[in-house]
Amino acid sequence: GVRIILEIRKQAKETEGQVVTPSRKRPASEGKRRRKVRYGDFTLCALRSCVHRFFRQNEVPTVKKITAEFCTSTELPSLKAWTVSRLLHDIEFEHNKRERNSQLIEREDIVAWQQKYLHEIARHRQDGRKIFYLDETWVTAGHTVSRVWVDTTVASSHDAFMRGLSTGLKQPSGKGQRLIVTHIGSDEGFVDGCLDVFRGQKTGDYHEEMDGARFEKWFDGVLDKLPTGSVIVMDNASYHSRQLQAVPTTSSHKDDIRQWLTSKKVSWDPKMLKKQLLDIVALVKPQHLKYRVDTAAETAGCTVVRLPPYHCEFNPIELIWAQIKNGVPARNTTFKIVDVGKLLNEEVDKVTTDNWVNAVRHVIDIEATFRRGGATSAHIQPIVIQLDGEDTPSESDLSGVEPFDEA
Repeated sequence: GVRIILEIRKQAKETEGQVVTPSRKRPASEGKRRRKVRYGDFTLCALRSCVHRFFRQNEVPTVKKITAEFCTSTELPSLKAWTVSRLLHDIEFEHNKRERNSQLIEREDIVAWQQKYLHEIARHRQDGRKIFYLDETWVTAGHTVSRVWVDTTVASSHDAFMRGLSTGLKQPSGKGQRLIVTHIGSDEGFVDGCLDVFRGQKTGDYHEEMDGARFEKWFDGVLDKLPTGSVIVMDNASYHSRQLQAVPTTSSHKDDIRQWLTSKKVSWDPKMLKKQLLDIVALVKPQHLKYRVDTAAETAGCTVVRLPPYHCEFNPIELIWAQIKNGVPARNTTFKIVDVGKLLNEEVDKVTTDNWVNAVRHVIDIEATFRRGGATSAHIQPIVIQLDGEDTPSESDLSGVEPFDEA
């Protein structure tokens, strides 16, 4: 457009005719996003737990050790050491080099959030408040089991025909369309009437297809079904965290920043620069930052508690999702999205109160382990991890959704 042309002309004038060609290298954030889409929250949380097992055993966790330990589980993908190293950075572990060694530690803000969450959830349990957990997941039309028995003696279709055999189970041509699922439950099971399913159109991260307005509408319906005083645990996804009122940012006009400060009865000097005004905003922001779903919950007499980033192991619904997503592919033979939707509903109905009780109990045990484990404290000396000579890797809205109908 005209703006880009003007920018190029300005750059050429400032550099005496030398125009810098934009980099064609993929942004680091794009690589991180692609890995998150490929491996999913469950795998990333399992990787974090794997590292912390080394921490609690007071054992030095090298990338080689982590990779070997992680890949022993048949329920998790087999990863190469280089991939594990990148994923560790993606989930906010850091390498702090000291001479020839490197320390693998969690970012202090993540650790602080973790400790705050553990304290808050324990207080709510002690007060006897009912705790509900919500989350989203997805299933695809081509969702099927990855490993099956194969008759290796069958050489071809003709061979199978001549011997009166078959060529085995057919494989879907691709993942196909996707259903995005939202639900909420507690140690008493799923909350009746709260299952939300819609058909997505994109092939990337399913979080990109979740709409804040859709989630908030669903959440309002959920609040009508929960008892007063309930605690609702959710992650910090963007569609869970739409602000009730926008807070000024660096892209805001100076007059808008002034108006915002005035509306909050915060004094400012007319001579102040924009940066100085934003510094004041940063100081008072925590007092005025409110999310739409939090406010709706408070109005209904409930409380929202947010999980620390990359800590889905604190959410028992992840175990319930795993149960459901094991059941669907085992019975998926048509690879049609309508049939997968029916299977999904059937698997949700199969989830029992005992399943939820066990999942919640498991999470409570994990929380207790994190409280005991000194490695999760920001005050503990970080444990050193050897990188096996590897260099530190660099980290290389919402549309297209439609309601899902079984008919």
